[in-house]
Amino acid sequence: MNILTKQFIDTVFDDGDWTCLGPYYENKTFPVSTLKLENSEYVSINAMTKKTTRKITNVTKLRTFLFEMDTDVNGNPISMKDQLSLIKESGLPWSTITSSASKSIHFLLVLDQPLADRPIYTAYFEAIRAALLTRGILVDKACKDPSRFTRAPFGINTKG
Repeated sequence: MNILTKQFIDTVFDDGDWTCLGPYYENKTFPVSTLKLENSEYVSINAMTKKTTRKITNVTKLRTFLFEMDTDVNGNPISMKDQLSLIKESGLPWSTITSSASKSIHFLLVLDQPLADRPIYTAYFEAIRAALLTRGILVDKACKDPSRFTRAPFGINTKG
């Protein structure tokens, strides 16, 4: 396993966690200990219930947030280089960065401890999103979903 892939897994997940892995809409969960991210397109950002599918009700730990932006507040595309600069200047303490292999960068913020419930998770996401907006960073609202996929490190973009 690539050392950067191992660092990603160790940053985002705990030993014994299960998560979803696969191409665009595949939903199967796998034990984190068996992940082969280099052969996968996506990985879910939070741990999931063993032997289930990727959906909000199966999230077992609410500790990772995804922040992604494709456009500025006026709807103009933002280059990946500018996305990186904006996040660095914002002071967001990101934990991992992966390229979508298209037009955006996925920034994950991983907490040391999971949050107690979904309303608290959503409140944190909205507060961080609002703070980033004050700096002109328009985070995609769909990122508030704790079962969301992010691009797997070194994953292949099968959509071109």
